[in-house]
Amino acid sequence: MVKLDRSLIQRAVEEHAEAQRRILNNPVALIHEAGSLVVLEGVETEHQALTALDADIDFVHRDSSSPDRYRRPGWQPT
Repeated sequence: MVKLDRSLIQRAVEEHAEAQRRILNNPVALIHEAGSLVVLEGVETEHQALTALDADIDFVHRDSSSPDRYRRPGWQPT
């Protein structure tokens, strides 16, 4: 499992951040090719979660006090 820094998602959701989204997608693809899962830390908004989902991130990490701090993007509690 490989954990990516929150700065990648923060830059990827900025206005006009198409290049930053590609920068997020490329290492994710390489990590998956190597057979590992990807955790992205610092996902705090729905927009960030959707961007992570588009990048094929396996799990997102919210703040450490959240009970669902490791979860798949798009996951909704029932």
